[in-house]
Amino acid sequence: MPQAPSTQPAASDNDSLILGDVVARLAAEVAGPLTQALERVTALATHGRIDRASLLALRDEIRLARTAGLRGQQIARFIDGRAHPEIERVDLAEVLRAAIADQTAEAGVQAPAHRHLLATLEVMGDAPLLHRLLRAATDWAAGLTRSALDWTLDLKPWPVRARIGCRFAYRPADLADTPPDARDVAALDSLDWLLLQYAAHVAGVLVLRELDATQCTLTLEFPHTLNPTVEGAASAVPAGIGHAATLVAGSQVLVVAAQREVRQLVREALRGHDLFIDYVGSVAAARDYCDDGMPQALIYEAGFAGDALQLLLNRLAHAPRPVALVEIAPSGQDYDVAGPVARVGADGLRHTLPAVLVMALSRPR
Repeated sequence: MPQAPSTQPAASDNDSLILGDVVARLAAEVAGPLTQALERVTALATHGRIDRASLLALRDEIRLARTAGLRGQQIARFIDGRAHPEIERVDLAEVLRAAIADQTAEAGVQAPAHRHLLATLEVMGDAPLLHRLLRAATDWAAGLTRSALDWTLDLKPWPVRARIGCRFAYRPADLADTPPDARDVAALDSLDWLLLQYAAHVAGVLVLRELDATQCTLTLEFPHTLNPTVEGAASAVPAGIGHAATLVAGSQVLVVAAQREVRQLVREALRGHDLFIDYVGSVAAARDYCDDGMPQALIYEAGFAGDALQLLLNRLAHAPRPVALVEIAPSGQDYDVAGPVARVGADGLRHTLPAVLVMALSRPR
């Protein structure tokens, strides 16, 4: 019987973002091809000759080691916070087509076939970062597939999100009755996969990987989707997207959170963004903070709901420059930016908070 699919969450899980995993994978992907290359060089030194096939294999082994080193450098850039995303309007289908074209051109005759059915959807994000993310996705899938790669881009109805899917065979069809073993899964966790995860984390993109006995499905969800056909989305798009980028950069954000875990989640979600962030543990402390100067955004736990919070929110709503409001629900992955207060679930905070905050800050004042 075919095996039931397994679902593997990505980018936000702490276990997936451990530096030791990156170091181990980098060492393996560099050492493997370099060991083979060294054996060929040793044979050349011994015999004084090398045939064309061995020379081509030597070139490929050196190229693989070099590529692994470059992937490690790209991952390091995301880890140390050097990536500072800009906010602009991005045609997601256009970026995906460009990533596929780049992968195909670089792989040459070894490139797998890419089939795609893509809707026209736009998201708010950093175009180079999204290209890096999608290029990592195409490289990862192309390096594993035993079939053509089937790409889709559509709109998830609820919560409303642009969604990219890629399905391919990662094991032979004759293994349909045999569950994947540890080696099969380890092969999926390549440097390209880790790069994809880190890029998605910085971009605020949700990543999901589903496996059955022979097929793998990658899904990328973009919480910060902008599309005129989506009710309420158009109102979240400022007339000048350049103004949105200017507004977000350097914004003063006040976080009202009594729980240390929530403060840490917010801190991790907004790491790398050019924001000034202060934390207080009560509504009274937030009120005192606002007496000294209004922030541009207030992020608060839903558990503070009550008269004191409502008085503060009313005050902020009628300030000369209204303050963007974001409420953190106790749990959940979804978000809502339709009303005057944007809401985001605590479980999806790392992925969705940056995009939700951008939308809240970008609303016309």
